[in-house]
Amino acid sequence: EKIVYGEEEHHVDYRERFRFPEVKKGDVIARIYPPVEGIPGKKVTGEIIQPRPVKITRIRYGEGIETVENEGVIVALKDGRLVVNGNHFKVVNLLVHNADVDLESGNIRFSGDIYIYGNIREGMTVEAQGDLFVEGSCYGADVKAGGEIRFTRNIIKSRIEGGLYFALLKKLITPLNKLEEQLGGAIRNIKEVEKGLWGRGQETADRTLGLITRSVIEKTTHYVKDIITTLEQLLSQLEAPGLNPLRELLSPIKLFFTSPLQPDALTELVALRNKLAALSEKYKEQLQDIPVFTASYIQNSDISFGGAINVVGPGSYMSDLKAGEGVTVQGAFRGGSIESQGDVKVKEFVYIASASESITKKPAIRVKVPVHRSIYFGKVYIDTTVQVGKYVHRFSKDAERVKIGYNSKSGMLQVTDF
Repeated sequence: EKIVYGEEEHHVDYRERFRFPEVKKGDVIARIYPPVEGIPGKKVTGEIIQPRPVKITRIRYGEGIETVENEGVIVALKDGRLVVNGNHFKVVNLLVHNADVDLESGNIRFSGDIYIYGNIREGMTVEAQGDLFVEGSCYGADVKAGGEIRFTRNIIKSRIEGGLYFALLKKLITPLNKLEEQLGGAIRNIKEVEKGLWGRGQETADRTLGLITRSVIEKTTHYVKDIITTLEQLLSQLEAPGLNPLRELLSPIKLFFTSPLQPDALTELVALRNKLAALSEKYKEQLQDIPVFTASYIQNSDISFGGAINVVGPGSYMSDLKAGEGVTVQGAFRGGSIESQGDVKVKEFVYIASASESITKKPAIRVKVPVHRSIYFGKVYIDTTVQVGKYVHRFSKDAERVKIGYNSKSGMLQVTDF
C-alpha cells in the first residue's frame, strides 16, 4: 500500500514509501453472501432473456484463516499479512522482499518475519517483530528484530538490535515470579484461615469467607499493584504478538485487586494464578531456545542482541558487540569491544588504541563477561584488557590459546592454556 502525502504535509520522508497492511487475530477479513438468482431481461424485439444459472463460489482457505458458517464471515486466526489470490485467502507471518531495501522500496516494517533477497542500503530502516534473514549485506542502516537476525554477508557502519523479544522475556521473568508468589501466597493464607475455622468446629459461612478473603487481598494489593506497574512498563518497550497473552492477563488481575470482591473471589483468584503460572512456564521454555545473530563480517557497527552473536567470516573491525548470551568470532577482532553474558571465544584479538587511550596511555576494557563466564583467545596481542566480573587483566605480551576465568578457590583471575 503506497503512502500518499497530501499538500498540507510539511515534511515528506522519501524512505517511508509503502506500508504493508496487516490483520489482527479475530479480524473479519471478508463476508460471504449467498448467490442471488438473476432477473430475466428482454431484448428490443421483445424476446425474453433468461439469466444464467448462479454458481456458488468455492473459497479456498489457507493458513491462518477460518470461516464462521452461521455468520457468513472469514476470520483471521492470527496476526499477520493477508494474502489474497483469486478465491484463495491466507494470513502469513512472513514478508518476502526480492530486491534491495533502498529509496525505491522504502523502509520495511512488519509484525512477523522478514526475508530480504538483497542488500539494505544506506539510511534505510528495517524492523521485524519476528526473525530477519538478509541474503546480502547492510550498509549504514538501522535494523531491529524481535528474534533471530542472519546476514549472509557483511554489516558496514550500521546499528543492529535483535533478539529484543527474548531480551525482554529475561527481564519479565523475575516480576512474573513475584506476581505468581503473591497470588499463590494470598490463596494459601485464605485456605489456611478457612481450615483453622473448620478445625475449631466453626462452619465457614459465605459471609465469613468473604471477610477473610477481603482482609488477605487488602494486605496483598499494594505489592501486586507495584509488580503489575513494573510489568506494564516493561511491556511498553516492545510490541510483539508473543507478549499479547500477558497484556490480556494483567487486565483481569489488576481489576480483581481494584474492584469490589465477588462471592466466588477465591475461585477467580485460583484461576488467575493458574493462567499466570502456565504463561510464565511457556516463557521460560522459550528462553531455553534463544535464537542466534549471525553475520560474515562486521565493520564500524554497533550490534546489540538478546542471544548469542556468531561472526562466521573474516571477523570484525572497530565494532562494538553486546550479547545476552555468548560471543564467537571465528576470524579476527580488530578494535572495538565485546560485552557478553556468556563465554567469549575469539580466534584472533587485535588491540587498537583509540585517540583518548593513546593520550592517556591507559587501555580501555575490551572484553567484559560475568564472573561465572570465561574468555578464550586463539591469539591475543599486548595491551588487550579484559574483565571477568569485577576482576581485570591486562596482557603484558602477546599470547596464544589462552583462557581467562575466575578461580573461586584462589579468589583471583586465572590465565591458562586450553
